[in-house]
Amino acid sequence: MPGPPSNYWILHHSDEVMARVHHLSVDCDPPRLRIRNADALIDYLENDWSTRIDDPVAGCVLSPPPPTIELEVTEPGFAPDLFIHETLFVSAELREAKALRPEDAQWFAVDASRSAAAVQAKRYFMLHPTRLADPVDYGRSEGVWLDVRGPDGERSRVWEARAPDGAARLARLCWRDDFVPPAPYFDC
Repeated sequence: MPGPPSNYWILHHSDEVMARVHHLSVDCDPPRLRIRNADALIDYLENDWSTRIDDPVAGCVLSPPPPTIELEVTEPGFAPDLFIHETLFVSAELREAKALRPEDAQWFAVDASRSAAAVQAKRYFMLHPTRLADPVDYGRSEGVWLDVRGPDGERSRVWEARAPDGAARLARLCWRDDFVPPAPYFDC
């Protein structure tokens, strides 16, 4: 089976970063990672200010822009180039390295002035990809479909990559044979 095309990238943080974000935002009292204006951001995202685009590929743009995120990270030394907490945070260095075209992603400023010096030095942006594609062949990949209920009580199905029998390794993912990435960035 041929490998996936080489002209794309997927953003996802590591399990270690994900666990650290959870610890800093949920387990610590007071939290050491938070969005000071989280209510305004969540309200914005839940009201879906996206405008669907179909040309040349499916995706969406955020318009009007979201409120400026007020990120507060007080944990010394926690400043990864990418992490997810309510939205996707990307450092200025990673943003520059990936050099995404304006039609592939939107970038929104983040105010980290109340954060530790290492976080301020990262100059984070909120990344919103405007072109989305799903390369995963769920039938051939290792994972399970879960029935979940959201905070509003609405049910949905979510696929989770999972190694069989609780094996302590990454799940095997298979790409769809017909997948062609629509842009240098896609999210699955």
